[in-house]
Amino acid sequence: MKKLIIFLSVLSIIIIGGIVGYKQMYLVSPRVFFNSNNEMIYANENLSGKKYDDFSKFGAKVENEIVKINQLKKYVDGIYAFSHKKEGVVILHAGLKFPIISLKINEYFSKSGDIYTLKDEYAKYYEKDLKLLGITNLKKLYMKPYKGSFVLSRNIETINSVLTSELVIDDSIKKALNKNKKGNLGTIILNMEKNKKVFIEKAVFSANYTNNTFSYKGSDKWKSEYKDIIAIPKVTVLSDYVSEKSLYISGVNFENVNIFMEAFKEKLEVKEVLNLVEKLIYSSFKVSLNEILSSVGNEIVYDMEKESGIITLKKIETAKKVVETVEFLNKLGLRYHAEIEGNLLYIGKEKLGKSNPKKSMKKNQFLYLNQSQSEKMDVEIESYYKNNVIDSEGTIVLSEDFINMIKKEINN
Repeated sequence: MKKLIIFLSVLSIIIIGGIVGYKQMYLVSPRVFFNSNNEMIYANENLSGKKYDDFSKFGAKVENEIVKINQLKKYVDGIYAFSHKKEGVVILHAGLKFPIISLKINEYFSKSGDIYTLKDEYAKYYEKDLKLLGITNLKKLYMKPYKGSFVLSRNIETINSVLTSELVIDDSIKKALNKNKKGNLGTIILNMEKNKKVFIEKAVFSANYTNNTFSYKGSDKWKSEYKDIIAIPKVTVLSDYVSEKSLYISGVNFENVNIFMEAFKEKLEVKEVLNLVEKLIYSSFKVSLNEILSSVGNEIVYDMEKESGIITLKKIETAKKVVETVEFLNKLGLRYHAEIEGNLLYIGKEKLGKSNPKKSMKKNQFLYLNQSQSEKMDVEIESYYKNNVIDSEGTIVLSEDFINMIKKEINN
């Protein structure tokens, strides 16, 4: 008996030591492939601890995807996707399960040399899922096993390039993933520093869905040339007017918003829409959109339930033209209130008064939105700005009626 106990103890030590050694010496985290040159990164880690059954309310087609995810969770600890030299790459990290899953590779893939090719029947089955991860126009999907993971791409050269690149975990990406790893919808990171067409340098977005509720956290770092768009005022004028069901914007320099509009106009379809909006505004108020933006101060509040709001003003004359137009339309039956008092423009169904109780705004908060659409959803968003970075968090609670409407769209 004593010899048996000694034997089992030694065997346990060998097994545990083997697992620890395998994990420390052989396994490589897919995070080592991420760097600032990847414009897009997606990671959904620790899948075994996440639940997706709440999505089943969206019907049979979604239920089929949940079945796929739950099947995948049995074999894969994490799903990773990223752009590498404009090609999409997906990594399925199996971790300690890698040796077992490796035995089943030939069921799904055919092998040529050290490269595997996904069999046609499985390529068709997983086509939609791969599109969501950035692999589109799929003709062939190639795979190469690598230290606990399976690296997939539609291009063999891309896989080889990824595996021969310098394997160093980027600290900023590591921190972003660690901070947001709990969401069952994963985390998206956008590195846009080298893209001159966008104002964001880097963005991180993670989301979770449970009990009819989407919740998210986001962080956007703006490029330095756009730093003058937002400047949180030391003294706020309209914060006393913010109720639980309000839209509140503070610190936005609307005059500089034109920078965004000019950037968006590079896309033809957006340019056409903006041009139409500018024409409609001028025909209605006899002032240009730029004149209106340059006259708006750095605070706006709008009460969703009372359908009334207040705008701080930098230039009174432009606002007077808006008031005159509203007064003219009221004579035709509009029944809308528009009034200038000091440097405040009151506009809406009534003159908005101070809120009691009011919704307290926090330090560096530049956006608050709480809107309830009883037949559809409740939306709450809060955003904060500091040192060229916007941090946001929010929830979207879907009503049963709205879920049923989505269900019909999905399953038709």
